[in-house]
Amino acid sequence: LLSVENIVLVFSCILNERRVLFVSNRVEDLCIAAETFKSLLFPMIWRHIYVPVVPEPLLERVCAPFPYIMGVTEQAMPDQKLLDGVIQVELHQNKV
Repeated sequence: LLSVENIVLVFSCILNERRVLFVSNRVEDLCIAAETFKSLLFPMIWRHIYVPVVPEPLLERVCAPFPYIMGVTEQAMPDQKLLDGVIQVELHQNKV
């Protein structure tokens, strides 16, 4: 899914408490990616918002001003204007 360089980039963004949004066309991949990066933090703990798959009625939450790890499907991707300053990780395109 992601190259080693992109894994390190995403991990450093999470360590710096940035807003990270995983994007995929498969819900399973969103859960796996979010859990994997959260597990990589051990022995530290992610104390911020963690929603591996954001339900469509709550999509406006991606514009929250505090650190989070969230995932959305490509079909439910919010408007780019809401995502200013958000690190978007497109899992199937190997893009950050």
